[in-house]
Amino acid sequence: ITDKIKFNNVYPDGDTVYVDLSSDGLSGGSLEESFLIGQIVDTLLHTFTDVKQVQFLVDGKTAETLMGHIGAADPFTKDLFAE
Repeated sequence: ITDKIKFNNVYPDGDTVYVDLSSDGLSGGSLEESFLIGQIVDTLLHTFTDVKQVQFLVDGKTAETLMGHIGAADPFTKDLFAE
């Protein structure tokens, strides 16, 4: 995760962790977006046993995508890139 990625908030709600990112600096190619999502989801799911899914927000709102390449409207689970 680079210095240009800013976190507004990270908070749990039941078995979901919400990761709210700032839209400022949130840009990049598909590989960068994939790495960002994968790093955050893997870290949260493997660190906290009660966490079953991760929902990304941008400036407090659900976004269709973070950087324009990967759908992020639904929560991510451990099967993130299994296919």
